[in-house]
Amino acid sequence: MQPKEGDYYVISEAVLEKPLETPGEWIIAAGSSLVKQDAVFVTSRTQYLTKGKILPTIVQYSGERDFPRADGKKITIPVLREVSLPMKWTLGGNIPPDYARFRT
Repeated sequence: MQPKEGDYYVISEAVLEKPLETPGEWIIAAGSSLVKQDAVFVTSRTQYLTKGKILPTIVQYSGERDFPRADGKKITIPVLREVSLPMKWTLGGNIPPDYARFRT
């Protein structure tokens, strides 16, 4: 079941892996707990300050982007655009340290 451009999803437990050169763009590992797939995560209102897990966030699939690999071949990665702010942490205490820090 291939996603279509414009489809909405909730990403939960996705992991910010590394920032890209463009501000607000990150490579993330997203998907099920068994299969994590790299994707480009484009934020517009949330500024992530550290790597780590992402609190649940609504995103929109907006196509794919090609990236060169070290061996010169291209790899195609899905692009997910932020639609909502990350959910608010409601359990007692602070957000656990393995979650990415951010500001809005």
